[in-house]
Amino acid sequence: MVVKERRTRKKTDEVVAVGKTPAPVVHQSAKQVASSSNYVFLIAKLIVTAISFVTRFHKLEFPNEVVFDEVHFGKFASHYLERKYFFDLHPPFAKLLLAFVGWMNNYNGAFKFENIGMVYPEDVPYVAYRLVSAWQGALVVPLVFSIMEQTGFSVAACTLSSLVVALDNAQILHSRLILLDSTLVFTFILSLYFYIRFLKSWRKPFTWGWTIWLALTGLSLSLVMSTKYVGLFAFLSVGSSVVCDLWRIADIRNGNSMRTVFRHFRTRAFYLILLPFFYFLIWFYIHFKVLTFSGPGDSFMSRRFQSTLAENPLTQQALEVHFYDRITIKSTANPSVFLHSHPDHYPRQYPDNRISSAGQQVTGYTHDDINNIWQLLPENDIPEAHRGRMPFVGRQAVRLYHPSTDSYLLTHDVASPNYSAYQEVTTVTGDEAVQRYNETLWDLEFVENPTGQAYTKVTTFRIRHPNTNAYLRQSDKTLPDWGFNQVDIHAPRNTDFGSSQIWTFDDIIDLEDRESRIPERDEESAGFGSMPFLFKYAELQDHMFRSNNNLVQDHPYNSWPKSWPLLRRGVSYWTKDQTKSQIYLMGNYFGWYLELVALMTFIVSVVADQLLQLRGIELFSVRARRKLYKTVSWFFGAWAFHYLPFFTMHRQLFLHHYLPAHVIASFVVGGMADIIFLQQETSESPRTVNKYMKVFTALTSIGMLLTFFWVAPLTYGWPLTPEQVRARQIGAVALHFNR
Repeated sequence: MVVKERRTRKKTDEVVAVGKTPAPVVHQSAKQVASSSNYVFLIAKLIVTAISFVTRFHKLEFPNEVVFDEVHFGKFASHYLERKYFFDLHPPFAKLLLAFVGWMNNYNGAFKFENIGMVYPEDVPYVAYRLVSAWQGALVVPLVFSIMEQTGFSVAACTLSSLVVALDNAQILHSRLILLDSTLVFTFILSLYFYIRFLKSWRKPFTWGWTIWLALTGLSLSLVMSTKYVGLFAFLSVGSSVVCDLWRIADIRNGNSMRTVFRHFRTRAFYLILLPFFYFLIWFYIHFKVLTFSGPGDSFMSRRFQSTLAENPLTQQALEVHFYDRITIKSTANPSVFLHSHPDHYPRQYPDNRISSAGQQVTGYTHDDINNIWQLLPENDIPEAHRGRMPFVGRQAVRLYHPSTDSYLLTHDVASPNYSAYQEVTTVTGDEAVQRYNETLWDLEFVENPTGQAYTKVTTFRIRHPNTNAYLRQSDKTLPDWGFNQVDIHAPRNTDFGSSQIWTFDDIIDLEDRESRIPERDEESAGFGSMPFLFKYAELQDHMFRSNNNLVQDHPYNSWPKSWPLLRRGVSYWTKDQTKSQIYLMGNYFGWYLELVALMTFIVSVVADQLLQLRGIELFSVRARRKLYKTVSWFFGAWAFHYLPFFTMHRQLFLHHYLPAHVIASFVVGGMADIIFLQQETSESPRTVNKYMKVFTALTSIGMLLTFFWVAPLTYGWPLTPEQVRARQIGAVALHFNR
């Protein structure tokens, strides 16, 4: 039996995804079989590709209205074309691709895709935008077929897997709209195809062909990640195979020296990690180069970032700050307040019997007022005749003088009104200001400063009291009636409270020659500030991840991962009251449950095979077991990488997040069918199709086709009667016009 198994292994022409890849040994008879087999594969691939294109391109112009998240991604393309800065949770590649198509169609981006149901004007190339998704979605199907073919499965298995995707209504719907998911799925499946071609050239490492396939894998992986951050799962899917492959190469029994092992590791690290990250950065670099004007995304970014944008309201009002300027100082917290003081004093004793300094109150005030004005003085006062031009650059100690009460800002070791652990902030005047001179000194520590010179609106800073190492802070509490219910201002020591401790110069009061203080604009950025690319990238990443984690509010069509494989809940994309039409995200039930059965069959097969082997019983042939444990197990692992992580996420989740996993599960469908029906030791070719496989493929194809037409009205927006709508309400699916 062992001898027979070894001979069989030599005849095998399949390519496994991980582990030691057997080299094909083709005899004359096998070549003849392969010649006719290739023709059958080509015909089958053309048929499923034609189905894919027809289902995705059918009346792509309908509806001529904004559908679902076209309100976002169409709008982003318009912002690119107008070069106005916007903020989004996803990386820029797919959105830049849409903008490029708009630019090629001479579109100016005037339409803003504001609401679902808005009719597209004639000059908006919405069909061209949808074609981007349609082409990519259609090409996924032949790629699925080719991956199954390259990994050595039969033509029936290839056809079955590709039809699961070609006839899936959810995949079709997302391929017909201005969305990112088609780009995500296409680039991911493309990366799998390139990686499998790389594995097939394992006998010729470091050759041009081997290197090109590896480089293309890295490029396509970077495009996945540059479309959505869930593209990280694609890296995990391919990376798991890379680790196994390197483990095999490092095995001394394979005869590789340590120098060769290190060379393999170094080459893969370069093409699959370093270069993809470089490509990833390129799209952000283009993103920043295109978006140079102020736009709706400004408020998400720092003031330093905004200073690089042309026509930004903050930068247009920015003025150079000099010593002796009369200024207003404003917190950056939300809501923000002016630093304010007035002649009234803190009460000598609080209700809890704590004693205050009874000094002058310093508060936060939300309205313009003369008591918001402070004067910025240097540490050592200079006679007025010798002051001249003295720009404030933030590296000198300052005093904050309050003109309306003739006093100086100060904090000391006295408890604040609302927080006994934090210092009170007050002012001192007259002889006391002289005696306590050092206590009236402050350091303004810049947080964001575009050029080193301080500006109103743009420069932000913390106000630190060096004598006690306390920082001025806007409280989240207000004072009682004795403080006119204004915001409490206090000074915690050595504690970071974020934006509530960050301040900015809001305006310069009574400035005679404002034009002389307007900063010069940077010719390249059209703003007046500068910010290195990597700083911009790091800041944007921080805001993107924070915003993504904040998407926790409930949504009418929110669903959880446990319901996705069962297709229990979809998403309403578009409705039309006049015609009682709707577009609703719903997959092909037959295909989705076929995938679920295949996934469960894989798990049961592995468990059963392991248990039976303990008793010396061979459940599968050698060829079938090799496919089960190497190729199909890798597909199953990739499916798990694209599905299970969602159980750990606490943000909004929808059915369309399962689409990449759905495509991967189609490989398991074809793979398990091939293993169960075709893997006989006596087969002339591992790609021979017996009658059982033919019947199974035919029946499942008919089932998917019938289900596709049953769901199609919800995919394409065809009108349905209330009875027909109710017939399609399965599980938690809630359709419109059901009465």
